[in-house]
Amino acid sequence: LSFVQNLYKYAAILLLLVTISGVYFYAIKPAESQAVYNTIFAENGQVSKALLPDSSVVWLNSGSSLKYSNRFGIKNRDIELSGQAYFDVTKNKDLPFVVSCGEINVKVLGTQFTAETYPDNLEVSVILIEGAVELADNNSNKTFASLRPNEMMVYNRQDNKFKIREVVAEKYTSWREGIIHIYDQPLKDAVTKLQKRYNQQIIVGKGLEDYKVTFSIRNENFSEVMDVLLAITHAKAYQDGEIIYLKKNQ
Repeated sequence: LSFVQNLYKYAAILLLLVTISGVYFYAIKPAESQAVYNTIFAENGQVSKALLPDSSVVWLNSGSSLKYSNRFGIKNRDIELSGQAYFDVTKNKDLPFVVSCGEINVKVLGTQFTAETYPDNLEVSVILIEGAVELADNNSNKTFASLRPNEMMVYNRQDNKFKIREVVAEKYTSWREGIIHIYDQPLKDAVTKLQKRYNQQIIVGKGLEDYKVTFSIRNENFSEVMDVLLAITHAKAYQDGEIIYLKKNQ
C-alpha cells in the first residue's frame, strides 16, 4: 500500500507547499547606547524574502534566520546567519557586506551568492552566482580563499578543512521557487532537508544514515516524497506518535 495511507492524519499538513511567506521581524531593545538587533526568520515549510536596509535582497530557506543591528547600512553591513540564505547584495565599496556563518565569514561588496550554515550540520557551504566573494576565518578575520562564479566552497567544522569545486549554481538556488535538488547525498542529510521542508520529524535507523540518494522535489506532498524515498532506499517506515522512523529492510 502507498505510504500515504499510513499518514492520513497528517494530510492537511503535508499538502502544504513551500510559499513565499510574510517576514517576521523581532527587535531586542538593549540599554541605551547599545545596538538594537533585528531578526528575520523563515519557519519550517516556508521560504521568506526580505529587503534589507541597504536595499539588498535576501531569501531565507525553511528553518533559517539572520540577525543584524540598527547600524546596518550606516556603520557596517554585518549579518549573522543560521540556516540557508540567498543574497542579492547592493554594491557599496565603502561598506563590505559580511555574513557570519559560524567559523567563517563571507565578505562581498556587491554580488549574488548563497550560504548554508545549519547548526545541526557539520558542513558550511558557500556558492557564488556572480561577482566575487572572500572567505575569512571568523576568529582571525584572515582571508583563506576566494570564489569565482559557479564555484562552491564546503567547510568541514570537524576537521577545519575546506574544498572548492565547480558546480551549476542554479541547481543549488532553486529552493527559492520551492524546488529541492538532492544530488548523491547521504540519507541523513537529505532527511534533514525534508524535515525543514515539511515540518515533520524523521529518524533514520542504523545502516541507512550514509546511503546515498538522488532525487528532486517540486510540488509533491510529503507522502509522495516518502513513497519515492522508500523505493530508492528499499527501507521500511513506521510511525510512532508524531515521529516517522526509517528502518533498514532486512
